[in-house]
Amino acid sequence: MKKLLLDLIFSCKSSFYSLKIKQRHLLYYSDLIFIRFVCFEMWNLLKRLLQVTLFLIWSITLIYLIVLSSFTFILFNICLTIFLFWFILTLIGWSISLIPILKFVLIPWHRRQCRLSIQSRLSIAFFHPYSNNGNGSERILWTIIESILKKYKNDIQIIIYTGDIDITSNEILENVKQYFDIDLEIYKSSITFIYLRSRFLLEDKTLLGQNIGSIIVGFEALIRFLPDIYFDSMGYAFTYPCFYYLASIPIISYIHHPTIRNNILNKVTEQYSTSFLSKLILISYELFTYIYGWCGRCSKIIYCNSSSTKEHIESIWRSRDVHLIYPPCDIKQFLMNKNEEMIKTIVSIGQFRLEKNHELQIRAFHQFLQK
Repeated sequence: MKKLLLDLIFSCKSSFYSLKIKQRHLLYYSDLIFIRFVCFEMWNLLKRLLQVTLFLIWSITLIYLIVLSSFTFILFNICLTIFLFWFILTLIGWSISLIPILKFVLIPWHRRQCRLSIQSRLSIAFFHPYSNNGNGSERILWTIIESILKKYKNDIQIIIYTGDIDITSNEILENVKQYFDIDLEIYKSSITFIYLRSRFLLEDKTLLGQNIGSIIVGFEALIRFLPDIYFDSMGYAFTYPCFYYLASIPIISYIHHPTIRNNILNKVTEQYSTSFLSKLILISYELFTYIYGWCGRCSKIIYCNSSSTKEHIESIWRSRDVHLIYPPCDIKQFLMNKNEEMIKTIVSIGQFRLEKNHELQIRAFHQFLQK
């Protein structure tokens, strides 16, 4: 009995100790879990603080950059406006100072030098940058020159502004004889070629680029030779002001086709009439048309190659001194073969442009065949 009691006491004591140990273990693990939880929460808090701090830094930097960029943009525009205003005033000042010197001192001196180089004869300068292509406008050029020299051979010097710098004057005259059967060999001493090296500016693909280029080419022509009469045989109207206003040279023009036509302007008006950008495009076209007409009014005598061209020029240039002269046509070969049996053939020759209206010709011929 005593032994049993001792065993019971011992077992109870052991159970007590084991329970106490387990309790200690539980307390330890609970403390460990609490510490980890606290550490995790602190880490999350630090992460959030770091994120907030970085966001604040980024926001302040962005606001700073926006303010700085706006200030820089405003300051740049103010400086640019001041610079442009100063530049325009400077140009006006230099123009007021130099244009009288250029017009009343340098240009008269240049005119005297040009006169001395051609033995003081009257000079007529033809602005024809493409004078070796063998096309219809060249036939007009050489027919006019031949007619003038036949009547005033010893009194007039013909000047031709050409951009064909890779060919000699003798070769050009030989090609004229070959292409058009116009022999100018006896008038060779009365013809002088002035080579323009800036002709490539006329070959821009845009209408605006071509006309701006023609102004530069015109200035080069004016610098290289100052004639008594300026004859534009290709329709570069933007060259007129530098000859008319700077050198006071009378201008004669022969227009093959106007740079701007009324039908094109009307189509632009119909197409661009709604949005702000469309109205801006329309205003630019109208401004270009006005400048073109202002340049054209510098010409004293105007010739056109067709009634259609004459109507467009009278409308846009607002000039009534416009004459109609049809292009020359060589019919010698037809007259030589008039006794031979002729084949009935209809030949239509013309460039593929809107005003040529080839479709109408085809429809008319179709109706003719049906009859």
